[in-house]
Amino acid sequence: MERGHSADDRFSPACQGHIRVHQDFYRFTRAHSRRGHMRVPVGFLQGQYDGWTCWSRAKVWGQADPEWDFAEPERSWDLLKVFFPRSVLAPIYRDPCPHESVGFFTGTPYGPADIVPVEADLETLSKYPTLVFLGWNTADADQVERLHKYVEAGGHLILALPHISTEVRRKQLPRPLTGPQVRQLLGLEIRGLKTSSGNWVAQNAAEGNMVTAPRGGKVQLGDVILDGATPRIIDESGTPVVVEHKIGKGQVTFVNVAAYPGDAALEGLYRELLREAGERVIVEQRAGVWARGSEDISFAVYDWDPAPGQPPTSTVYLLNVNWWSDDTTLPAAHLLWKDADVPLALARGKIHVVTLAGDWGIWTQDNDTDVAGLRPESRGVEVTLQGQGKTKLHVLYRPAARGGVRIKLRGQSSQGPLEFYQAVDAPGLWQTEIALKGPEQIRLSVG
Repeated sequence: MERGHSADDRFSPACQGHIRVHQDFYRFTRAHSRRGHMRVPVGFLQGQYDGWTCWSRAKVWGQADPEWDFAEPERSWDLLKVFFPRSVLAPIYRDPCPHESVGFFTGTPYGPADIVPVEADLETLSKYPTLVFLGWNTADADQVERLHKYVEAGGHLILALPHISTEVRRKQLPRPLTGPQVRQLLGLEIRGLKTSSGNWVAQNAAEGNMVTAPRGGKVQLGDVILDGATPRIIDESGTPVVVEHKIGKGQVTFVNVAAYPGDAALEGLYRELLREAGERVIVEQRAGVWARGSEDISFAVYDWDPAPGQPPTSTVYLLNVNWWSDDTTLPAAHLLWKDADVPLALARGKIHVVTLAGDWGIWTQDNDTDVAGLRPESRGVEVTLQGQGKTKLHVLYRPAARGGVRIKLRGQSSQGPLEFYQAVDAPGLWQTEIALKGPEQIRLSVG
């Protein structure tokens, strides 16, 4: 119990349930090793002098003057909800806690994302295939140079006009940084600002849904001269609103609007760009293994440190966070495994762990069983397990998961042959049972 809440009934169902969850998680950590490194494909850049804290929606930097009121730069961080849809970016204590989502937990439709300081060095920035600016930033030449090198090496940068502003005063129009570095990064030169009526047109008819009419009437755009950038959206006078610029192996998506993403004029458009970035993440990451979550399904992928002569091995952790639902139907996450899409029905109240290497995967069904190794062989795999007691395993085989292939699965443990039951509605997914007394190796093959 937290101090200040000790008068509450610590033997109530809520408190007892809380204790059980802690005990279950402790047991899980004692039975599992976290192997390798978590793959995080998206970083949200926290800019220079950004005072957003996610804790207060009142004043910024603790200042009293009205100039420091929580405003569009800080509200722009609400767009994190594209990647964390059930999050509440504010204090979320509610007493008594209702039987509903309150913001403590959220699913991750596209996977995890980090918040990264813009001052980070190039090596750190380069860990993220996609970097996105949201809130306040005061730009300088050093920033632009590092971001240029990041993009040139293959990164994707998304930003709006205020993110290259040198302004330090709030409630002022952006003052874009000038010079050849900005022109090289954005593929255009900004000569000043001009008023737009807000009637925006997509250059590609297929991107019509990207154009969300800005609320609030006229907006300010950058008065630009293109120098390599390609317009995606323009206003009725032909001024670029969104441009793409390819640099080396990467690209920049620049929103040429003199408003922060949380501004009513820009929020809808920027949200669509973030959704587009999330879908791109899924396409790029599924070349190995990834997942598609939802507002209720959270997931993370850990890539094991490579073993000599062995294919890459990854562990996918999945969690159904919808603790408040009385619906007995289990929501499905989708395991995206190269060319296979495997639905996984996830029970509430447990961490689901799927370990994959080559064409094989093992989905354990309890919190005591750990997959310590997968060694694919010709049309087979050697699996090293650790655990205690009788347990169920789900076996996945990618060629069968693609559908249309009839495959018989065989298995052998130290206790004899394994029996398998194939899920009728899930191709490439079998179930078996095994009794464990510590480490155990099983061999699986297809015929």
